[in-house]
Amino acid sequence: MIGDFQFTNNQYCEALIKHIHLVGLDGCLIESNTFFFPSYVGESTTKSNNIYIDYCNFVIIDGNDLFEAGEESIKITRF
Repeated sequence: MIGDFQFTNNQYCEALIKHIHLVGLDGCLIESNTFFFPSYVGESTTKSNNIYIDYCNFVIIDGNDLFEAGEESIKITRF
């Protein structure tokens, strides 16, 4: 389990599957970021979530720009 860290004021532009993938998270701030997947047809089959978090608590996601996700932009499971 990891915890108490921040993703703030970043630009994620070149990911092909997910931008942030976290499992086992205790305390995190994800704010003021821009997440953008390539939108051309060749990459559309690999795009998944901008932010994926599994098994978490005390997470704040605020003020992000989320573009071109292939599935849910934000997916949180087992919270």
